[in-house]
Amino acid sequence: MAYELEETGDMTRTAHVSVPFEEYNKEMNRALNELAENADMDGFRKGNVPMSVIKRKYGQRVQGDVIENLVRDQIDQFIEDLDQDILHLGQPEVTQVPGEDEGSLDFDVYVEISPAVDPVGYMGLEVDSPQPEVDDEEIDEQLEQMREQFATLEPIEFRETIEEGDVATIDFKPLDDEDVNPEEFSGEDMQVEIGAGQTLPGIEEALEGAGFSDTVEATIELPESFPEESLQGKSITLQLTIKSVKTRVLPELNDEFAKDTGEAETMLELRGQIRDQIADQKSHRAEHVAEDELVDALVDAHDIDVPPKFLEQQLEREVEQRKKMFQQQGLDIDDLEIDIEDLKADMEDEVKKSIKSEFILLAIAEKEGLEVGEEDLNAFFEHQAQHNPQINAEQLRNYAEQDPQQMQSVQYQALMEKTKTLLMDEAEVNEISWSEFEEKQRQNTPAPVGLDEDSSDAGLDEDSSDVGLDEDSSEVEED
Repeated sequence: MAYELEETGDMTRTAHVSVPFEEYNKEMNRALNELAENADMDGFRKGNVPMSVIKRKYGQRVQGDVIENLVRDQIDQFIEDLDQDILHLGQPEVTQVPGEDEGSLDFDVYVEISPAVDPVGYMGLEVDSPQPEVDDEEIDEQLEQMREQFATLEPIEFRETIEEGDVATIDFKPLDDEDVNPEEFSGEDMQVEIGAGQTLPGIEEALEGAGFSDTVEATIELPESFPEESLQGKSITLQLTIKSVKTRVLPELNDEFAKDTGEAETMLELRGQIRDQIADQKSHRAEHVAEDELVDALVDAHDIDVPPKFLEQQLEREVEQRKKMFQQQGLDIDDLEIDIEDLKADMEDEVKKSIKSEFILLAIAEKEGLEVGEEDLNAFFEHQAQHNPQINAEQLRNYAEQDPQQMQSVQYQALMEKTKTLLMDEAEVNEISWSEFEEKQRQNTPAPVGLDEDSSDAGLDEDSSDVGLDEDSSEVEED
């Protein structure tokens, strides 16, 4: 294979590839002969169709297949010969097709490669680390949440009308409306907590103030995102039959409650456990805060560009992750009227920083000769389990090991974690108060457009720092 590599930028190349006529012609003849051996056409015995007829009937299709196969094979060989980390591989553009008896097959392909990074000054960086502080208010909030979990519903005495906070059990059905399918809007024994905002607007309002055995009507307006297009934005009237009304009763915060939780024998012991849990959560968060500051310092100290096509792919990937996140919350990003291009623009700086940080960390790992062993993998899965309370480290590992591609990603992320741990061990850590940290957060980290800043924990990777780089470039991003 003959090719020329044209530098179009620090990390962009255009490969001009040429396949000699002899190689192209050999593949054409092979493909045509294979086809002729099995060709079955009227007027000819099977396998005895003249080559001229084969070429006339199938030549154009065979030529397309041969060119596609040759281009793919040449690109694979080109990538192997290049021996550089390829981030993005564009669609090949055929610039010349051989004639009947002469001419080469020529095509161009756009390539983006990893930057050459020579990491410097990465040991002994100065970072701030907030010190976990747990006050009584935080413990009280946690206890209130636990009380809500152990609340009971009890009959109401000395009152006959529904008030905010009551839980009503109702049957409902639509009143006569030819556009409404009764089965879709009917139900029995539905519990509605008044004032909780968990039903369509109009239902809780209609129930509040009603008698415990009343039948009332509620007019509701269906949202524009309602699945049935003909009903989007339409007002319908439901008949609500109240069957029972109860009040939520919270348990007393005493030793009996502590025993009921199964967590402790006394309230004093339970409060101590909650304090320890909150402190552990804050300590874990503090580690990430310090690591983030360290990564910021690394990025600031190294002047690195990000290839444009690769950046665009990572932004598209982030948008898809956000869409999935919204879907998990029962939302559709289109219904939220979020402009995708505005969203990309809002995320661009963070995505660039994430890409740059991985370039630098990978270069440091290589310079320091770091490799991932069993101990590092165990540490990685234990860390991930801290972000996924519903699944333990062993389950996470079993899941990852079922997919070689997923395991390769795990190896890479574990290497990133090991590198950051090395740098943190050598860093100069300044302890700051938790309140000081929270104030810095309020001043420096505005929430992204249309996103919840606390909703990034999803999937195997806790902070979405894996932007698709691969340590051995075996996975090439293609258009």
